[in-house]
Amino acid sequence: ATWALPAGEGLLQVIASAPGYRPAEQTIPRGAPDEVKTVEFALQPAGEDAKGQIRGSLKDSRTGRAVKGQIVIPTLGQKVAVEDDGTFTAEVKEGLYQVLISARGYVTQKKEIEIRAGDVVILNVDLLGRR
Repeated sequence: ATWALPAGEGLLQVIASAPGYRPAEQTIPRGAPDEVKTVEFALQPAGEDAKGQIRGSLKDSRTGRAVKGQIVIPTLGQKVAVEDDGTFTAEVKEGLYQVLISARGYVTQKKEIEIRAGDVVILNVDLLGRR
């Protein structure tokens, strides 16, 4: 569908909903008059487990080089694969989680993240080497 949206400075929150689906929202910058913006939504059926995505990279805090470590979400028993270039991507059920980030020779870090349906949480982590 197409709608006219207000132009000018600032942000606009756009919410999409449909019967039988979980609502989704996005925040976009307002545009100039007559500017056309496209916003795409991926609505999830209300009966399914709502999922979002976690994506990011692991790097050495001193050198900036990629680190192949391990990402674990203990309450889900989920291990997220980290590629050789330090990047990772995983689908995660909606919720609030503690995430453990570790790699051999580095200090383990704990982060708290919230995953909402359809969201992508970016988690770029600089790891500190053990002394």
